[in-house]
Amino acid sequence: TMRVYQDFFTYQRGVYKHSRISELYPSGYHSVRIVGWGEEFVGNSQPVKYW
Repeated sequence: TMRVYQDFFTYQRGVYKHSRISELYPSGYHSVRIVGWGEEFVGNSQPVKYW
């Protein structure tokens, strides 16, 4: 189970990370199933590990 915020409902792809402004608007919790893990590169930044 993970806590979700308003911006979760407009999430489309990649590693989900809520914005600081969305912390003001928690929406509840959502059950998740882990189906894999890896790394995602966003721009020229360090890889973001996900599961």
